[in-house]
Parts: sequence; C-alpha cells; structure tokens
Amino acid sequence: MLNKRNKKSTSLTRKVRFIKNIVIIIAVMLIVSMVYLKFFKADAKTYIVPNSTDKTLKIASEDTIVNKIHNVNKLVPLEIDLNENIVIDNSWGNLDIFKKIQKVHFYGTGNYSVDLSTINKKNININKVTNTISITIPKPVVDSISIDRDKTTYEGTDNGLFRFGDIKLSADEYNIIEKEVKTRMTEKLKNDEHYNKAVDNAKQNLSNILKTVSEGSIKIELEK
Repeated sequence: MLNKRNKKSTSLTRKVRFIKNIVIIIAVMLIVSMVYLKFFKADAKTYIVPNSTDKTLKIASEDTIVNKIHNVNKLVPLEIDLNENIVIDNSWGNLDIFKKIQKVHFYGTGNYSVDLSTINKKNININKVTNTISITIPKPVVDSISIDRDKTTYEGTDNGLFRFGDIKLSADEYNIIEKEVKTRMTEKLKNDEHYNKAVDNAKQNLSNILKTVSEGSIKIELEK
C-alpha cells in the first residue's frame, strides 16, 4: 500500500513540476515578446484606417526600407493643371427608369521632363570660329500625372424611377477609374499644342542656363 501511495505521490509531483515548467516557459515567452515589441518595434505606429466603416480596422507603419538610390538629372520645362470629368454608369439596361449615373470631376497636375543625364560629348558641338555651342537633347516626355484627391468633386447620383441610393465604389474600383483618368490626362498632354510648348520651354530654359557660363551663341536641338 505504501509503495502505491509513494508512486502516486511521485507521479503527482512530476505532473505538478511539468505544469509549473510549462507555465514558466509561457511566462518567459510573453516577457520576451513584450520586450521585443517595446524596444525593437518602437518605430511601428498603428493608425485607424480613415473613412472606413469598420472602426476596428487598423494599419501599422514600420520602417521604410531604401532599396536603391537613383541619380536623376531632369529638366522640367512645363507643368499643366488638368481637369477630367468621368461619368460612372451603374444603370440596368438602356431604359431611363433603371438608370443610375454619377458625374465625378477630377483635378490633377501633369508635367514634362527632359532627361539630361543621357547627354555626353557626342551631343555637344563647339564651333570656335562662330563662337557657337550646339547641344542635342532628348525629346520631352510626359513625366508624371498626379491627382489631387482633395479637389475631386462628386455630383449627386441621378437615379431612374426604379433605382435608389448612391453609387458606392470599392477601393479597387476607384483605383481603376483613377488609372483611366490619368491615361486620359496623359493623352491631353501629348497633343501638339502642349507638347510644342514643352519643347520651346526646354530649349529656352537650357539656353538660359548655358548663357550664365558662356558668352557665345547657344543652339539647342532635339534628338531625332
């Protein structure tokens, strides 16, 4: 009987020790995690997602990692304010009683740039007889289009007799529309009137810069 009791007691003691060890391990892991979050994740910040209907939805920002540094030497000869109007159509068929449309007015800025980093000795010709410097530069290109979302305006939804409520867009749907807006704005910048103005400005701006270091005549040409 005593042996059985001793065995039971020993077994119980082992179980208690095992449980204590598990508790200690868990406690250590929690402490390590708290220390890690306290000291090694100090730069992470949590923000509530703006304009979200789910107030529990949050985003966390961590350190920005620099992958690669690029040397950029661009001349921006022209910047243009742009406006694009989009009609969002969520109608059912072609009957007016089932129509649901909304007009959105987008505002943005587009600019051209000339990449001066590609210019080398082959692009520069100095005529000492006529005291003329001729430089061939790349053609201006549409560099970027930026949408000012703060200026974006939405007209009221135009509903047919059997349609109700507003048009609601998901984030993906809005991004698709904004991408289309940027494409249209880019096409506007490619028309001859704006492009020729960018060319003239590029030549004039570069010429003005070179005149500060040269008393000769400056001639700027575009690559073919």
